[in-house]
Amino acid sequence: RLAGIIEQHWQKPGLAAGLADYARTTAAELDATAGLIGALYRSMNDPELFNALALLYFAAASYSESARRLGRAELASGFLLHNRPGFGDGLRVCLKAGRGPLTAGAKAKLLADILCLIEPVNVAGLANPECRNWYPARAEDLMAAAGRLLSSPAEIRAMLAACGFSLASERK
Repeated sequence: RLAGIIEQHWQKPGLAAGLADYARTTAAELDATAGLIGALYRSMNDPELFNALALLYFAAASYSESARRLGRAELASGFLLHNRPGFGDGLRVCLKAGRGPLTAGAKAKLLADILCLIEPVNVAGLANPECRNWYPARAEDLMAAAGRLLSSPAEIRAMLAACGFSLASERK
């Protein structure tokens, strides 16, 4: 991002504004990162809560990476999707709650809220209890979530092929 700003605005009047915007964006991303790390650190003695909070990162990262690889980076601007409508505000609420302390009822609500929050961006089959917190990279999960990325199955298939992935049904 910084290189792009410099390339686009070097020795032009827009350089200062571009750098100021970069600083704001970077600070917001650092705040989101610090919030996640703080909540994870605070929950280290509670594996169930730690794992649920970690899903926030993995859902955001897998969605962002998939969107970028599909040429739809606008769907996933900002680290941890912190500025995505709906997700960003929910992320902040969950991370604040995750820093506790939590009653049993508040913890149950937070766990449910996290699952609800990641659902629209869950392209990796996360939160499936059958996986027991082990989530392989499966092309089938991404194919099933094509609509969440505003993509067709054909677009997902082409992106997967470009990345060297294939569907299990196509492997020999």
